[in-house]
Amino acid sequence: MSDNLCADAEMAALGALFDRSDDSSHGENRHRAMDVAECIDTLAEKGSHEAGNTLTLRLKLHRATDPRPEFEANGEAVETNTGPTIVKKRVEGLGERAYFGVIDLSEGAVVILTVLDGAAEFSFNFYAGSTHTPEQLKPLMIKDMRALMADRAR
Repeated sequence: MSDNLCADAEMAALGALFDRSDDSSHGENRHRAMDVAECIDTLAEKGSHEAGNTLTLRLKLHRATDPRPEFEANGEAVETNTGPTIVKKRVEGLGERAYFGVIDLSEGAVVILTVLDGAAEFSFNFYAGSTHTPEQLKPLMIKDMRALMADRAR
């Protein structure tokens, strides 16, 4: 389990478009049932000093229960009750199961990538108040997720 998910997540693919801040925050919680690590960071478009994008990474390592049923239920759900609609699509070839989703907002979008790999559950939320579309960000997020997963496996 990571002691600093912000330091572990290099984010090289997104780094081609964005600069990360120097003031990221991270937290970790270890428990006999589940360990959790989280990273929150702000990003600015290359060449801009205005940080209009937020990145949140979370890693849950389940120790006592099988996360698969709940992961699948959350991954396939379309939420419509109290907030904006989240449409998620399956991503093939990433972990055991992965989903990519977008919440469209008037001033941008929240782009979501969730991955289940064994007992590890990864989530990558990116608030994009930038000029880049979710479809442009998707392959970069997938590439960075693969790197984070490979680094965790070592």
